[in-house]
Amino acid sequence: MKVESKKNDQGIVIIHVSGRIDPSTSIQFDEEMNKILSSGSNKLVLNLSEVDFISSTGLRVFLTGLKRAKAEKGDLKVCCMSANVEKLFKLAGFVSLFDILRTEEEAVRKFS
Repeated sequence: MKVESKKNDQGIVIIHVSGRIDPSTSIQFDEEMNKILSSGSNKLVLNLSEVDFISSTGLRVFLTGLKRAKAEKGDLKVCCMSANVEKLFKLAGFVSLFDILRTEEEAVRKFS
């Protein structure tokens, strides 16, 4: 798994995740999310276009990140999901918790 992030000129952090988010990589993913949230950023967009699998451990990191962003008066949007990842989010009941958008541009616009 690889995580890359950049802050745009609106202060929104775009996070590109690639690979599998499973028990062995979810710790790294959690650490990256905590680092971003601890830096004072509370508006996050997770681009999952290159993620093909998320375990229950990985889903927990998403939930923790969302709760923390909202506690800081921000939000976490998710975009560019593959059909498999979208299915996992539906099975976990996460579609009612997260703003899930088709494109990164749509996710960024949702903060406006």
